[in-house]
Amino acid sequence: MAAPFGVLDGLAVRLNGTRLDPEVYAAGDLQATVDALAAAVGETGRLWSYWTGPLETALYFYGPDADALRVRLEDAAAGLPLLERCRYVPLTPRD
Repeated sequence: MAAPFGVLDGLAVRLNGTRLDPEVYAAGDLQATVDALAAAVGETGRLWSYWTGPLETALYFYGPDADALRVRLEDAAAGLPLLERCRYVPLTPRD
């Protein structure tokens, strides 16, 4: 999938790395969570990158419509414990 400049919207899912129950981190499978989110967005976009910092991990999704991405990601998040307290951050400005 090519990414022509200015055509795609971006949305970050920022996973909380410090405020969940320790059991969630111990039992959580980050790769399974990422795979579930990537599958959930389907044809509305794709995961392009990630970043891991001391307080959170960010997953960067891009597609033609950030709102459509968010709907699918939020629906998937309901069943994924590592996404408790996550934040959705738009990466592209609205006109």
